[in-house]
Amino acid sequence: MRILLACALVFLSHSALAVSDEEFPARLRGFWTDTSEACNTLKTSGPESIYIDNKWLKISARNVLGTTQARLFREIPGGALTVEVQVLNDQGSMVTLSLSVDGRLHEKVSGDSGRELATYQRC
Repeated sequence: MRILLACALVFLSHSALAVSDEEFPARLRGFWTDTSEACNTLKTSGPESIYIDNKWLKISARNVLGTTQARLFREIPGGALTVEVQVLNDQGSMVTLSLSVDGRLHEKVSGDSGRELATYQRC
């Protein structure tokens, strides 16, 4: 039993280290808003002045702040620049952020449904 517990501890600590070394790609970092009005408000008054109906994100090297609070989980290989993030809530939901060809950032629920939560433009 001790050996199993020790192996689990080593695995978890190694997994945590591996995740913490990854960073968001530079093309995703920065402020993103769902409307140009929200972007203007963000630039002039800060995030606390954005209306409750508007959505915004600030993506740093390792975290997402704003309407969605999350941390980087992994980058998903493929054609479009896509990352999977773990939402910092009670459920620990997984969400994907994808940069489309037109420069918009799409936030979707991970998994089969792929329900889109929001679309953002760079601010």
